[in-house]
Amino acid sequence: MKTVRRRCNPYLVIAASLTCGYLGIREQIKPKQPIEGDAYSLETALPYTLREAVNELLDCKALLPILGDKFVRLYSSVKHHEYNIFLNVVSAWERERLLLNV
Repeated sequence: MKTVRRRCNPYLVIAASLTCGYLGIREQIKPKQPIEGDAYSLETALPYTLREAVNELLDCKALLPILGDKFVRLYSSVKHHEYNIFLNVVSAWERERLLLNV
């Protein structure tokens, strides 16, 4: 299996982790059982695209007051803009498979 490496802002990762921990404590959410074995083979409810993930962030009413409405709106706006730029780029796969086989 090929490992996919994604870059992320470590400060946002820490803020998100702390926020989720805080929400778990505040709402008294019990943690799920640890996953044993291959977690990659599990069905997940994670968003498939960046647009879906950002829209879920905007819809998460519990996070807005903690992270700040202004930050969430600005961050979401930037990520929507980045995703729109991504959609306009012809990938190497598209060039190789689609443009050369017309």
